[in-house]
Amino acid sequence: MKTIRSAAGLIAAVLLAAWGTLVLVFAGQHVLGAAMMLFGAATAVWQGKRLWESRQDPYDLSKLWDQEPDPDAEPDEDWEGDRDTVYCYNCGHAVAEPFARCPECGLQLR
Repeated sequence: MKTIRSAAGLIAAVLLAAWGTLVLVFAGQHVLGAAMMLFGAATAVWQGKRLWESRQDPYDLSKLWDQEPDPDAEPDEDWEGDRDTVYCYNCGHAVAEPFARCPECGLQLR
């Protein structure tokens, strides 16, 4: 329903151009039919351009933080972190502190 509502101006302009064409061809009123057809076509082009420019990229990362986070997704305030885990600054691997040597690159961590 949202897409139909956003394209309502374009639909109305196309219908106006089609009605103008019918008046021009079948009713024989050349001035009125041509005016309706040209006005409808120009408005359809303008509405189509506006509709094309208003579309949104679903992968636009600038809108990532526009919405509020879910209340369930908030971090636990009682969590103090893993104090027994050491992270290798060379490759990013996490190991327990008693090992203190990275299994990936062999770097001494402590």
